[in-house]
Amino acid sequence: MSEQIFFIHPAASGRSICRNCGQFIAKKMLRIGKNVPNPCDLENEGWGDITLYYHVPCMFEEFDKEKAKERKIKSPADVCGFDQLKQDEKETVLKLIHDTNIKREDNSLHQFRCLCNKISGEDSNAGKTALVSDYLKKGTSGSGFKGDVYLLMKFLLPGVVKTNYRLSNTDLVKYFSEIFGTSHKAMEEDLAQTEVWEIIRVCYEKSKTVTPLEESMVSLREMDGLLTGLSTATQPIRILKKIIKRCTSNDLMMVVRLIKHDLGINSKAKYIFDGLDPNAYEAFQISEDLKDVVERVQSKTLHSLPGIKMKTGNDSESYGASGSSDKKTLVKRQAEDVRQTTPSKKAKPDSTTDDCKP
Repeated sequence: MSEQIFFIHPAASGRSICRNCGQFIAKKMLRIGKNVPNPCDLENEGWGDITLYYHVPCMFEEFDKEKAKERKIKSPADVCGFDQLKQDEKETVLKLIHDTNIKREDNSLHQFRCLCNKISGEDSNAGKTALVSDYLKKGTSGSGFKGDVYLLMKFLLPGVVKTNYRLSNTDLVKYFSEIFGTSHKAMEEDLAQTEVWEIIRVCYEKSKTVTPLEESMVSLREMDGLLTGLSTATQPIRILKKIIKRCTSNDLMMVVRLIKHDLGINSKAKYIFDGLDPNAYEAFQISEDLKDVVERVQSKTLHSLPGIKMKTGNDSESYGASGSSDKKTLVKRQAEDVRQTTPSKKAKPDSTTDDCKP
């Protein structure tokens, strides 16, 4: 397939169909074409590429659905024909490129790890809340969070929105020792002194059968799909192999921590919820539905939740509070809150996240 796979121009007719929305692309409307290998060329006989067409905004929506390894438009240089566009058309495309790249960063596992590292290093509860709030306000770029708020909160609260993977430390060591070609006995013995995620990270880096990715590329959405598959898999090792192919060593360590419901950020769930909205924690206690809470915060309809007593204050009407109240609240999930965020006695500060940069 040719190196440059995207091109942009007005539609010659009204017969092409957008592969994202399924609607016809009107004649003379700007469209983006994407050259892909012919799916019928099963024997790789050189049948040539085929072209898929998209409305310009739809092309960038499609990028959010694709896997991280798929080619994407990251700059005007990736699009043949960009220089021939009118100035207003160029500005539209440039904005879509800018916004999409920010959204990709905000939805990345890499940036999630960096956020967790900052929260872990913050001592005060109010400071932890402020870090979540600030990220939801500014995102990676500082100009606004473009990612999926629900997915971010779901990943930050693995012990509250709990998925049962049915994988003990012994199970994880067994599967990963087979994948890495490492001594199962040696990894098991290390469990007495070292956390399972650290053992797996080190063995991944030393493995002679698999090689960690050098750059983190996996998105929260893709990892969420893989972890969902892992929770229902009858043969977990098959999903774990897929996960490994998408991870750096630090990514994989975080994935194992997610599986064990222990991010090591040393924060009760309340202070993470407060970063979303000062009323979000109480709302979750009532509804026990994180997605509903996030949607209500974003639509500013938390006040309509039956039974909620809204807090008053400057930060109570929009998500991204800069602080939190220390007032005690009776909660139904107190035990799960503690397990979700409090590191075990063996846990040590994470010294392997030096790839997390602002």
